[in-house]
Amino acid sequence: MSGVVNFVGEGVSGLKVGDHVVVEPYIVPEGTDTSENGHYNLSEGSNFIGLGGNGGGLAEKISVDERWVHKIPDNLPLDEAALIEPLSV
Repeated sequence: MSGVVNFVGEGVSGLKVGDHVVVEPYIVPEGTDTSENGHYNLSEGSNFIGLGGNGGGLAEKISVDERWVHKIPDNLPLDEAALIEPLSV
């Protein structure tokens, strides 16, 4: 999914209100290694935003951890940006 940042929580440093972003739609169990070396996509109990809770891409607003949000250029149309994750897998 894609959208525009509406609010930035405490401790978030890489995003600001108004940024255009895409979201990795993962829900992973607490304590899962989500680093580049981790295999969070294979962790038992994983799910996806919209299927396993936490709102969804058609909600007016959702809240996600900074880890799952990726800034994109403002001139990339949001409907095209929403295809980045599905086309990458």
